[in-house]
Amino acid sequence: MADTPATLLCGTNLTGYPEVTVEWRDNNGTTLTNEANGFTLIRGSEIALIIDPARLEDSGRWVCVLKNTEGSKEVEINLQVGVPPNISRGNKTTVAVFSPSSALLECGTNLTGHPLPNVTWIHNGTIRDVTSYNEGDAVMLNITETNINDTGQWACSIDNGFGNTSGTPVYLFAYSLPSKPLNLSLKIIEFPSASSTGSIQLSWTAPMDEGWPKYSFYDITCLPHDTVLPMVPANSTSAVLTELRNATYVITLAAVSVAGGLEGRGLPTDIEFDGFTYSSESSVPTA
Repeated sequence: MADTPATLLCGTNLTGYPEVTVEWRDNNGTTLTNEANGFTLIRGSEIALIIDPARLEDSGRWVCVLKNTEGSKEVEINLQVGVPPNISRGNKTTVAVFSPSSALLECGTNLTGHPLPNVTWIHNGTIRDVTSYNEGDAVMLNITETNINDTGQWACSIDNGFGNTSGTPVYLFAYSLPSKPLNLSLKIIEFPSASSTGSIQLSWTAPMDEGWPKYSFYDITCLPHDTVLPMVPANSTSAVLTELRNATYVITLAAVSVAGGLEGRGLPTDIEFDGFTYSSESSVPTA
């Protein structure tokens, strides 16, 4: 680990005759001539080199050379110096979407560590994704198409072999939208006159799928938009539209969910109103 001592062990119980000498070559192939610059040679039962402190640039192949007048032996030691991972905490601990919208989860920013860590995303205790990031990156997971099963806690575990840490857990609410209302129909309540507008009553049956959480109200649009549009309670199955003129209207009905500070419109259903039709016994009233 960087900035801590690293011990390179060449061997133990050194034997040989005549006397054996020990020589070290660093990761650049340079022979060490003394014990300065943070290098300390251990003699006795162990032949080792202590690098204190070890630096990232000390990583690589070091060679211990044992030799006397009868011959020599080389021992290669691969030194890896690393830095434990670290991450700045994220600011957003909850995310809310209506599926199948995408969701961007962030467990932290300014990722560091050497070698670069792997990030494991864990959803409700189950591994869902393992991703590599670059130095300084924000650690984010983009769920491109959410569903209700994505609801729950998402956590990230960060590891590079020299340490492990975790970012800020994020709780995702993946709400579901209601299906469209069924059996939309209408009937005339009041015919317009030369000085007044008419009205119709819409009727329907509730959506088969209420969504999660259940929808809060119904939304009605009427084009061209020159009529009063009521916000209809969720438990209603009818509504009256007033201030209609003798014209063609396209009326759309949808259930609307409100959750997590969001408002989501479910699938709509529509009907076309071709205007007020009079029987042969009736006529448009005049003033």
